[in-house]
Amino acid sequence: MFRTMLTDSMWAVLAPSFERPVSSVGRPRAHTRTVLEGVLWFMRTGAPWRDLPDAFGAWQTVYHHFRVWDLSGTIESAFDTLRGSGLTDELWSIDGTLVRAHRSAAGAGEAGGDSEPSDHALGRSRGGFGTKAHLVVDVTGLPLHVHLTGGQVHEAKAFDQLAGDLDMLMATVRPTFLAGDKAYSSKKIRVWLIERNVTPVIPTKSNEKLDRDFSKDAYRRRNVVERCIGWLKEFRRVATRYEKLASRFLCMFKLAGLMLWLRAPASH
Repeated sequence: MFRTMLTDSMWAVLAPSFERPVSSVGRPRAHTRTVLEGVLWFMRTGAPWRDLPDAFGAWQTVYHHFRVWDLSGTIESAFDTLRGSGLTDELWSIDGTLVRAHRSAAGAGEAGGDSEPSDHALGRSRGGFGTKAHLVVDVTGLPLHVHLTGGQVHEAKAFDQLAGDLDMLMATVRPTFLAGDKAYSSKKIRVWLIERNVTPVIPTKSNEKLDRDFSKDAYRRRNVVERCIGWLKEFRRVATRYEKLASRFLCMFKLAGLMLWLRAPASH
């Protein structure tokens, strides 16, 4: 018997997003909960798709569902729904982390569609060839948003792409503080936050004017984003990128984020 990840209470939360009406015609459909457990098994172990244990069904069926859930936005919708139930307005933190790419992640064809970046969010940095994940988390360290870029993209540059996503998040709940490390120290970012009545908690660089309003107490709590990165990377298909497409890799990130939300007391 293989270890599963979904308790009955977890599945009760996820079922409305993943279950579809059962058709009275055609071949019997695979049980959605078992299929999702199979995808979570891949996320946890980092194993090749063909190595799926028989207990979860045929690997082709599990991969087909994972692909459909990506293209239909099912995983993203489930993540957004669970996140929306627990948004807080106290302190959000932001940071980037490099994920090294396995050689199986290379070789994707030309991107076709708005959801897939032309470089498939792959690039070479001093840390090697891989993807940089830019995360926004709440005061408890639960993920609110994930954005992927090539590994060489600087955090401050990625913030320009994140700004639109943050605006949509802040349309529901606006945080009092947004904390980031020195990589986010720029006048442009500070002005963007202040214009939205969000206090930046970002230390200045040695060649910048000292921010006298900098809150050391709030900055000490920024470590939750680093803890969140550590929790997410306990799943091997998040710690190493195996997926050729950025959209599929993002789904792995959001599935891992779903598990963190489901384990949080507020989600039950």
